[in-house]
Amino acid sequence: MTLLRFVVLTCLVAWAGAAQAGRATLVVDAKTGKVLSHSNATARLHPASLTKMMTAYLTLEAMKAGKLKADEPLKVSTRASAQGGATLGLDRGKTITASDALTALIVRSANDAAVVLAERIGSSEENFAAMMTEKARSLGMTGTSFANASGMTAVGHLTTARDMAVLALALERDFPRHRDLFSRRGLNWGNQWLPSVNGFLSRFQGADGMKTGFTCAAGYNLVGSATRGDRRLIGVEMGASTKEERQTIMRRILDDAFAGRTVGTDISLSALKEDVQAERASLHIDACLHGVPGVSSARVAGKDTKGLKGWALDVGISLKERQARAMAAKELSRLRKSLGGGRVATVLRAADGMISYRALIVDVDEKKVIPTCLAMRGRGEDCLVLNPLMLAGAVEDADRYVRYFAE
Repeated sequence: MTLLRFVVLTCLVAWAGAAQAGRATLVVDAKTGKVLSHSNATARLHPASLTKMMTAYLTLEAMKAGKLKADEPLKVSTRASAQGGATLGLDRGKTITASDALTALIVRSANDAAVVLAERIGSSEENFAAMMTEKARSLGMTGTSFANASGMTAVGHLTTARDMAVLALALERDFPRHRDLFSRRGLNWGNQWLPSVNGFLSRFQGADGMKTGFTCAAGYNLVGSATRGDRRLIGVEMGASTKEERQTIMRRILDDAFAGRTVGTDISLSALKEDVQAERASLHIDACLHGVPGVSSARVAGKDTKGLKGWALDVGISLKERQARAMAAKELSRLRKSLGGGRVATVLRAADGMISYRALIVDVDEKKVIPTCLAMRGRGEDCLVLNPLMLAGAVEDADRYVRYFAE
């Protein structure tokens, strides 16, 4: 067994224990709104890409109100094109229709599409996040607050299993014509057929929709809907330690509900007691790979990735980590005065079948890094400003690659 395999195995064991502490489940009858089973349903946890259900809600609402046309071309901003995690790989300055962005948001869980929609509807992702939280309150999602449109881990970006059930029912009630959006098995993009990231759709009898989610902080989340006979149920599961465990949990809670193996429930979602003591961060980014004694993901994901936060300047990409680091060091020496400081870091980037390393200058001031990059572009030089959320996403992408694919 290689050292890395041992590290990942050790990490998974630790993660499973953490997930037990943060796990939450709930099943609700889609027709009556009655809760059929629940566990930790008001615990405030990280939603991950379940967040995109609210992004979809506001997008559909804007379309219904005539504020956004399905065929409207939306321009891809620098911020949108730089998103980590699951993406379509949208290029800065290109366009995507609102309809395609909405489909990619759900079917492929595309973070870049989420930001494109957020910036169009809310003028900025920050404004859109405020709109998301306001809408959550109006729908009765009392334990939810949003900080972004995609579900990337952020302070205060939390929800509950109960609230996700409220949102699922609201989507069905308010936009019944768009139910198939959450059940599509894939989408055509360019010359490719991209399958849905939602494995629940093909692995559960009667499954007909909803959304998956994953970040290191959240674990594996799922909102799943299924129909058998004249009954339609919606299940919510948050904090599983693996994809397989997520499927197993959802299968169990839905099978039990369909079979009538639930007791002491049949109450409304609003009747579930809020428990402020249940608030918790279900897992932690350390669960992916960081924090294992004596081992650092820096040996694969790039040096000094642990603890990276704040604003950063991306000055290039290299196929070799050493070259990326040298590139960042050279640029830091040249730009130190305009940046007012900073340090060198590299982060692994896995894309298009290639492994490369991002050359970064981190620990820089927001007010200095933005004009510095603008000045560089004015000279014809490439650069990209990473805000704290984008930097965290880049690190999480690297850790996720290490966990699943690195030898």
